[in-house]
Amino acid sequence: MEIQDITIIAASGSASAAADGGGLQIGGTAGSDSVASVTYDHNSGAGRLCLNIAGSTKAYMEGGGFVPSAGSAKDLGKDGTSWETLY
Repeated sequence: MEIQDITIIAASGSASAAADGGGLQIGGTAGSDSVASVTYDHNSGAGRLCLNIAGSTKAYMEGGGFVPSAGSAKDLGKDGTSWETLY
């Protein structure tokens, strides 16, 4: 890990494959389930960021956009707090 001014670099100097699994984890211990994390997944093909809650991946950010981890399994918003306009 490297800290430069206001940027934190995980897997500094690494190629994409070597950075697999790197990211920010909140709670837990190294290698354990965490409260939440954002991790890099090189093995997905094009690389993607994974949004994980309670040890389970909920969504991904990849070249195709922001997508749920499974089709027809995740809501966007909730009762009383929905998005106004989606395009």
